[in-house]
Amino acid sequence: MIKINNIYVLLLIFSCAYQGAPQGGPQDIEGPVLLDVNPIDKKSIVGYEKIIITFNENINPNSIINSVSINPGIDITTKVKGNRIIIKPLNSWPEDEFIEINLNRNIMDFQLNNIDENIQLIYNIESNNYCSIGGSLYNSRKDKMYN
Repeated sequence: MIKINNIYVLLLIFSCAYQGAPQGGPQDIEGPVLLDVNPIDKKSIVGYEKIIITFNENINPNSIINSVSINPGIDITTKVKGNRIIIKPLNSWPEDEFIEINLNRNIMDFQLNNIDENIQLIYNIESNNYCSIGGSLYNSRKDKMYN
């Protein structure tokens, strides 16, 4: 009688759950998509302020190595926390010149899908009149102006 009860208990335990590989959804073939940048591009950053770049899916931390470059050459730390890349300077950000941050297409998710395009962020533009040209035209006729 005890043996029969043990057999019923074993049958009950092993018949409760579906045994086999779980069904999956569609295959992930798209790379991470940029959702947010904080602080936003073209603002001023000072001190040890962090730049947080958020994507729509988790980022593979190994893909960040040699994927982030900064002009001028500033020593930084980059960390990946889930779907965010956090960039922070080892010393404070330079206040008297613009900062250009480039993230290349080597950044990928855990399914090895790369981002679709390079990402370029520029900060502290107003401190250096970045990309501005000024001047006056002399001896020019308004009816003969060309681009």
